[in-house]
Formats: sequence, C-alpha cells, structure tokens
Amino acid sequence: MSKEGQTVVVGRAQKGPKGSQTKLGDGEVDRVKMDKEVVKAVLASPLTVAWPNLPRHLQYAVTQVLPLLLPTEVADYHVSRQRCQKRANRVARTAERAAKRGTNPSTHPTATTTHATGGCPMPEDVTLDPSPSTKSPGCTKKDQSQASVPQASTSGEGERGPARPEILQHLVLGINEMIKALEQQIHVLKMEMMMMADRLALSNGLKSAQVTLPTQRFLPTAPDAPVLPHTSPQLEDRTGDVLLHKPPAALAFVIVPLPDINPPALVDPIPQYCATYNSLVYQHNHLSRIFKSRIKAADWGLVADGTKEEVRVVPLARVEGEMAALAGLRRLACLGIRVSSRYEL
Repeated sequence: MSKEGQTVVVGRAQKGPKGSQTKLGDGEVDRVKMDKEVVKAVLASPLTVAWPNLPRHLQYAVTQVLPLLLPTEVADYHVSRQRCQKRANRVARTAERAAKRGTNPSTHPTATTTHATGGCPMPEDVTLDPSPSTKSPGCTKKDQSQASVPQASTSGEGERGPARPEILQHLVLGINEMIKALEQQIHVLKMEMMMMADRLALSNGLKSAQVTLPTQRFLPTAPDAPVLPHTSPQLEDRTGDVLLHKPPAALAFVIVPLPDINPPALVDPIPQYCATYNSLVYQHNHLSRIFKSRIKAADWGLVADGTKEEVRVVPLARVEGEMAALAGLRRLACLGIRVSSRYEL
C-alpha cells in the first residue's frame, strides 16, 4: 500500500430494475448499465513504520558475516541440549512404563548411563532403589513394584546438560525473545531519563528557592515532585561489583529474514519498537549532556554512564534456513546482536 494512495473497488451498487433496463433484441436486457463501481481512495497509515530497504550487496555482505556471528559452539550447544532432553524424556517414560508393569527398568536397553551418540549423561536425580532382587523367593509383588520405581536422589542436583557458551549472552534468538528484549531496553531507557530529570529538577530547586526536601518519598512519575537522590547500589556503583539488578546490554542489530516470515504480521512490531527506542536514544543523549554539565561527576551514577547507540534493523532475503542451521535450531526468524558482542556488522 503506497503513501500516495491506492484505488480500491469497495463494492457495486445496483440501480433499480425499472427505467434502467435497456431492451435488446429477443427480449435481452443490458445488465452492464445496471452496475456502478464504488471507488474509494485508501491511504497508508502514518503510524506504520516501514521496513528499511537494504541494497543487495549489503545483504550479501551480512550473509557472509553470519558464520562469525553464530559460531559452531552455538549449534553444538543447541543440538546437545535437544539430545539430553530427549534422553531424559525417554528414561522417564521407560521408568513409568516399568513401574506400571512391575518390572525392573535397569534391564531396559535405554537405561544406560551414557548416551551413545550425544555423550549426554544420565540424569542424576533418577536413581534406582537398591532394594532386594525381585527374583528372590521372599520378595512379594508389592516389593517388586517398589523396587522398580525410580527415586529421587538426595543430592537434589538436576540433569547436567551441555555448558552454555558465553556467546549466547550477547545474542537474542527468536521473535518472542526479540520483542521482550526491545521492551526491556525501552523501559530501562525511560527510567534513566526519568531519574536524570528528577535530579535536575531537585538541583534547580535547591539553588533557586532552597526548597525543603519532604520527608516522604514520591513516585518518579509524580508531576513536579522532587525526590530524594536514589542511593541504591544498582544505580550508584560505577564499578559493577555490587550491582543488584544490572540490565543486559542493549541490542545493536536486529537481523530478520523478512521474505521467510509467514505471516509477516509476526514481525510487524519490530520496526515500531526499534523506532521508539531510537527516538528515546536521541532524547537520552541530549539530556545526558545537560545532566553532566550541571551535576557533579560523583553523583552521576549509572544513569548518565556512556552514550547510547541506536538499534539498526537489517532485513535480509530468504536466509532463514541458513541462520537456523548455524544456530542448530529448526527455525530462526530473528537474530539480535547486543552491543557487548565482539563482532560488529
């Protein structure tokens, strides 16, 4: 749908049958003049954020960089984790069937301690009860059923799967995780701007009218309400050692294989979220310069720590299969690269 407009046929309105029928030969009626096309101009919504147009040579360059963004350890981790999950489910189903039949699941061929292909260890939270053998003459049927049921170990440790690679801390995989990450970093940016504005208002009030600070704390969203300086470790400590709730790094690039998404409405919110974040980044950087010029460096905290970077949307061609193969997943509709990653496009 173009911004200039598009002519769309909405419907047809029929005239009355009397007075508009043109009689032809042999009693035929001309039906063409009875119909009237109703034409209405439809414009694109001004609130819709369009996807950027990326040249083909840039798309090809990004495609060549994908193996660096998704190293082989990412695919190995996802494949090994899937094998471990299947292994644990198979052992659990075997134990459940053995408990119903009243047999010993340790004789089942799948109840080995290691996985032959994936090297996944047997879950440690499932151990066989070392009760007397079910073949002994003095063992009753009740004892046999109790001996065949797996029991939880006292260690309380879960299944030890593959180690999570460090590179996954700098990546966001999937549509849902992408939208959650964008929403989170928008919320963090708004809170930082709100706290900088509150501190600026507090400093201006003390210098001009010597306003007495209230004893109670006001909400940051209260209009024209000065608040006490926030002294929580997650905002005041600049070393990062005692941070309680340090948010993850913001996204720098969002890669979407747009032609492979069906329906396309699944990824329609992504350009809107990115545009919202980029507009807040511009406001944050401008407010941060004012904040640093009026507030002492010792009182900056983390709200004005560094300049924020905009997030860039990179729509690609039909490369979802290649991206999913590099990540070791069946499908991969979105790939996000955080600013903390050592690789840049």
